[in-house]
Amino acid sequence: MYREKNKLEKMKLKRLYQIAKYGFEEQHLERIDNCELILKLMWQNAMNEKDSYKNTQILKEILSLQPYLSSYYEATKEVMKESNYMKKYNIPEFETRRNDVDAGSVVPDYERTCY
Repeated sequence: MYREKNKLEKMKLKRLYQIAKYGFEEQHLERIDNCELILKLMWQNAMNEKDSYKNTQILKEILSLQPYLSSYYEATKEVMKESNYMKKYNIPEFETRRNDVDAGSVVPDYERTCY
């Protein structure tokens, strides 16, 4: 009985390790993609909204999404700094801004003209 319990405990720890090692990355990227898609759709809605009150509400929601994206990007940066891949191939620290995302695809010209 004790051996079986010990074996199950080891399997549980191995499973948790696998989730932490692989599941985190997939979930993290999925959440970033979801936030970026939501942001893009919200900007489309803001540009199409004729009612100024509703437009302001959408803009407030866009503003409230920004800290989430920033924290995801910062967490990604920290994980990449510590990754074995970066160390193994001696890749210098990458820039804070993601190079694989065209800023125009997430933030329309409308936002840039608001300032």
